[in-house]
This record gives sequence, structure tokens and C-alpha cells, in this order.
Amino acid sequence: MKNIFISAVILVASLQTLKSQGYGPGELSINYNLAIPTSDLADFTSPASFRGLNFQYDYFVTDRISVGGYIGWSGFYEKKEAQSYSFGEGDVGYAINGTRYNYFFSLPIMLKGQYRFIDAGQILPYGALGIGTYYTEHETYIGGYGFKDKNWTFGIAPELGTLLNLGQSGWAFKVAAVYNMNFYNKNNFNSATYIGLNFGFNYDF
Repeated sequence: MKNIFISAVILVASLQTLKSQGYGPGELSINYNLAIPTSDLADFTSPASFRGLNFQYDYFVTDRISVGGYIGWSGFYEKKEAQSYSFGEGDVGYAINGTRYNYFFSLPIMLKGQYRFIDAGQILPYGALGIGTYYTEHETYIGGYGFKDKNWTFGIAPELGTLLNLGQSGWAFKVAAVYNMNFYNKNNFNSATYIGLNFGFNYDF
């Protein structure tokens, strides 16, 4: 985890260096993230996750186009009622009785391109696409048994959002929806997708 945040700091510092060399104004945003699982992830942990946060830094190459970096985190959890769970097949199959605890942690690190549909005004809608990697921790525990898998996978994250400028302060309120496509395909997963609803603040340097 420490190496992940060191990488994020290096990424932000690199983008700030580009900004200082005249590539365009920079913006930093911090957002609370509400995550709604879909597809295989919803089968594993169906409740929405209220444990999420993300940071983003962008610099603008034109009035409407920016390139930047993104790092976030979401944690999913579900407690399944006590029942019998079967594992394996044929002669190597077995069953365990007990309460099941499922955990899934997702940390995306993305390079991101953004396009603003208008370049000035009180309200600034935009579309964006992130491409990068997801660090994933997948855990299941039943009674005294369980497993934990850690992995890095490729992923993409299309996004639609808007900024509401707060006067001339440089601050803006940010609302966005992100479809996280984490191509995690282990342990009965074909993918681990979820919708992120972001609410936060954006600062224009």
C-alpha cells in the first residue's frame, strides 16, 4: 500500500512539473465515493459501499482538454447468513457450514483524459476516460477457514460529470458518475465492475 501512494505522489509531482513549464493550468480534486457493485461483484457483495475516496490531478493542454492522473479506493463487504457452502468438484469436493464474510477492496490508479463540453460558465459538464490498473484484494472467510487473493489487473473507467463553480474563488463543487471496469477474472469472477458516484471539491491552481 505504501508503494501505491508513493507512486501517486510521483505522478502528481510530474504533472505539476509539466504545469510549471507552461503546459496549462492545473486542477486538483478530492472526492467522496459511493460505489454500487454490478455483475459478478454484485453477486459476491451486493450492498453498496460507503467507504471510498479518490484524488485527481489534471493539467489543461487546451481550454477544453486536460490530461491527468487519478487514484481512488473502494471497500465492499457483505455478511452471508449461516448455511452450507460447497467447494471443489467430484472426489475433491467438500462442504463447510458457517457464516460467510466477503470482502473486496479495489484501488484504481489511472491516466485520464478529459473533455469539457463548454470552456466557460458557472456549470461545466465534462466527459472523461481513465485507463490504467486496479490493485485488488479479494477475501472470503467461513468459520475458521478462508482465503485472500491480491492482484493487479488492467481496467478502464469512463466518466461523466459536472463542476459547479463557487464564485471566483477557484473552488468548484464536483459531481460525477464513473463506471469502473476492473478486469479481475479469478476465483469465479469474469470481471469486477462497479459504478462510482463521486461528490467532492475541485480547485483550479
